[in-house]
Amino acid sequence: YKLMENRELLLHTGFRYVDTFFKWYNFSGMIAVK
Repeated sequence: YKLMENRELLLHTGFRYVDTFFKWYNFSGMIAVK
């Protein structure tokens, strides 16, 4: 999955806030608040 696909998936499953706090090459860390 791409970063935006993961973000959209989280938003569609009920999370109100999604943010990427870490990105390095193909690794990324996301935080989501429900």
